[in-house]
Amino acid sequence: AKAETLRLRPAVNPDRPQTDFVAEMVRQSMVAQYGDEAYTRGLVVKTTLDSKLQLAAYRSVRQGVLDYERRQFYRGPELFIDLPEDKAGRDDAIDDALTDRPDNDDLLSAVVLEASPRRVLAVRQDGEPFEITGEGLKPAQSGLSEKAGPNIKIRPGAVIRVVQTGPKAWRITQLPEVESAFVAMDPRSGNIAALIGGFDFQKSKFNHVTQAWRQPGSSFKPFIYSAALEKGLTPMTVVNDAPLFYSAGETGGKPWEPKNYDGQFEGPMSVRRALAKSKNMVSIRVLQLVGTQSAQEWVTRFGFDADKHPPYLTMALGAGSVTPMQMALGYAVFANGGYRIAPNLITRVSDHKGKVLY
Repeated sequence: AKAETLRLRPAVNPDRPQTDFVAEMVRQSMVAQYGDEAYTRGLVVKTTLDSKLQLAAYRSVRQGVLDYERRQFYRGPELFIDLPEDKAGRDDAIDDALTDRPDNDDLLSAVVLEASPRRVLAVRQDGEPFEITGEGLKPAQSGLSEKAGPNIKIRPGAVIRVVQTGPKAWRITQLPEVESAFVAMDPRSGNIAALIGGFDFQKSKFNHVTQAWRQPGSSFKPFIYSAALEKGLTPMTVVNDAPLFYSAGETGGKPWEPKNYDGQFEGPMSVRRALAKSKNMVSIRVLQLVGTQSAQEWVTRFGFDADKHPPYLTMALGAGSVTPMQMALGYAVFANGGYRIAPNLITRVSDHKGKVLY
């Protein structure tokens, strides 16, 4: 037994889909249906998730956020601790600090032992020091500068985040402050194939798919154009892409002079081409033809809330508020030939005896 090699199993399986946000949605649904008995009846719930798509969505959301984070200014270490001179005391201090700042998937916590502009020596809970050099220091270069402020300066005792980029290669990073979300569904049935409500459920349980109201911007234009088609416009109807100006008297507030994204105007063009090129001036003129009140009522047919889309011309530019779930449901109407569907996450519920309840 003493001679046998110990084989440790990782605490986290990297290929296991992350379903924390989905699990919370299921929990809320079961409590709403069965009350407190949901916790004691031994319910078994089957969902519509596709595990492969869920894992791909999770990795995609994380990678997108981390790629964005790498372009941001380094905000400094998460914590600073005192490192005792004696080894036992130092090990205990490091262990306590890293326990309070656990790993976040591949964003690993570490304590700095030595730091200079060209080399950082850090250690994790396994007690094995490792070096960070070259490209691995670039994201935190400002924290290694001689002029770095006390809250940003990377120095011995700093608790930082690192990612392993190779067998012996490391890069300094930081926990992101931005958020992201993802939802994918079958446009015919409404079955949700993948759902990621945020970057880290443990950090924030706020579900950005269902709870985050954001301006949709130009992604809302197809709904305005569909209202115009209903009013008799055709894809070949010509509308002028020319400057617009609305005085304070017309807006009831400040003057408004909308622009195209590129600042250019191309004159008369078909509605089809204008939508493909996301021309703001044409979108506004199309909304004028439809009527703001009529457009406000129309978008509710796609599942959007009327009160989140005030009947003003800015609605043509997506100035209202939507959730990612609403946008997925709205676009599903286009994809399935005009049918509004409801999102579906649960396909089966049974009790501990196997009796099917739903």
